[in-house]
Amino acid sequence: MFINRTNRVQQYLNKQFVRLMILRQGFWFIDIPRTSSSSIKAVLGESCGCVYGKTNLLEKQYATPQILDDHLPASDMRTMLGRFIWDKIFTFTIVRNPWERNFSMFNYRKKEGSIPQKLTFRDYVLALDKIEEHRDMFWYHAHRCGASHYVLDAEGTVIVDFIAKYENRSEDLQAVGSRIKIRNLEGLHIQSVSPNHKHYSEFYDEELKEIIQRRFARDIELFDYTFEHGT
Repeated sequence: MFINRTNRVQQYLNKQFVRLMILRQGFWFIDIPRTSSSSIKAVLGESCGCVYGKTNLLEKQYATPQILDDHLPASDMRTMLGRFIWDKIFTFTIVRNPWERNFSMFNYRKKEGSIPQKLTFRDYVLALDKIEEHRDMFWYHAHRCGASHYVLDAEGTVIVDFIAKYENRSEDLQAVGSRIKIRNLEGLHIQSVSPNHKHYSEFYDEELKEIIQRRFARDIELFDYTFEHGT
C-alpha cells in the first residue's frame, strides 16, 4: 500500500501519519484509472500534500510527492483507516462508461509503453476476454478491474459517499470542490490520450461491444451506462 516499502516501524509510522492527515482534511478520493483521476490527484497533491499526491504522470510538471500506491479500492482504504475514520470523512470518486474507459485504457497503455505498439484495439479486447491466457498483459489490477471493484465492499455494498460521472465532470467536481474547499478541482485536464478526439464507438464492432458488456456488467448496471454512438 505504501510506495516506499520500509521496515515495520516505518510502515506503522507512515500509516499513523496517513490516518492523521486524512482525518484532518476530512475527505478521501478513490482514484479509478482513466476517469480523470490523475488530474484530480494532481490538484489534491498540490493542495493537500503527499498523502493525496501522484508522482507517476506523463506530464511531469504536475507530479507531486506521493506515499500511497495508486488506485487503492475503497475497501482497502477503509481497512487501513478503520471504520471510525472512514465513516467520519467524506469519500468520493469518479466513474466512466466502461466502453469508453477501456478504449482510453488501451490508448494510455500504448502511450506509456506497457503494451506493444503494434497491438490493435480489437486484439486488446479479445485478450482481455481471455485474461487467463494473457496474465502478463493484465497483471496489474488497474488494467483489468471495473469501476465497481473500487467502490464496493465484500458484501457488494457501495461504501463511497459520492460518485461523480465523467460525463458530468465539471458540474460534479465543482460540487465536490465546494464541499472539500479545494478550488478549481475540475480545472486541470492532463494525460489525455484520445486519438484525434474520435468517439469511442468508432472503434467497436458487435463482438467487442458484447465482450465489454459481459465483462463489465456490474459497472453497467451499477452506474447505469449504455453503449453510445457519436454524433
